[in-house]
Amino acid sequence: MTDPLPLRILAIARHHFMTHGFKNVTMDDLASAMGMSKKTLYAHFPSKANLLESVLTQKLDDAERELENIVSENPRDFVGVLRQLAACLQKHTQEAQPVFIRDLSREEPALAEYLISRRRKIIEKTFVKILACGRDAGQVRDDIPIEFQIEILLAILETIAVPKHLASHNLSLTECLNRILSTFLHGVLTEKGRHSL
Repeated sequence: MTDPLPLRILAIARHHFMTHGFKNVTMDDLASAMGMSKKTLYAHFPSKANLLESVLTQKLDDAERELENIVSENPRDFVGVLRQLAACLQKHTQEAQPVFIRDLSREEPALAEYLISRRRKIIEKTFVKILACGRDAGQVRDDIPIEFQIEILLAILETIAVPKHLASHNLSLTECLNRILSTFLHGVLTEKGRHSL
C-alpha cells in the first residue's frame, strides 16, 4: 500500500483493536478517531472484519520482517540473537491486550485460526535458523532433532498461549510467552548454553 490513508487507517485501527478489543470498537469509533466519514473508511475497507484481517496481516508481516532481520544481522551470535528475539516477541505480544485476544477467538474464529497458522510458520522458519546456530555453537542439544524441538515449542504455544488458558491463570500473553520460552530453552540448551544466557 502506497496510499498513506489506508496505512493511517490501519495504524489507528490496530491501536484501537489491540487496546480495546475487536467487539468494543465500531467503525463509527474509528471514523471519528480519524476525523473522516464512515463512507471514506468503508471505501478502503469494506467491513470491520476485512479491516481486522488487514491489521493482523500487517502485524504478522511486521513481526516476521523484524525476526528475519534479527536472525540475518548476526547469524553466529546465538545468545545475542536469542535476547533480541525475546525482546522482539515481547514487544509484539505486549501490543495485544487480553480483551483483543479473547474477542478474536470469540468473534472471528477464522481470523484466530489464520493468526495461529501464520504464527506457526513464522516460528518454524525463525527457530530452525536460531536453533541451528545454537547447535553449531555447542549451546543447543544435538541429541534431539531441531524439527522435533520446534514441534515441542509449537505444541506448547498452541496449548498454553490461548485465551482460555491465559484467563484461567490470569496471565498476559507476554508473561505466558516468557514462561514458555524459559521452560523450552531450559530443555533444549546444553550446559554451556545455559551458562551463557
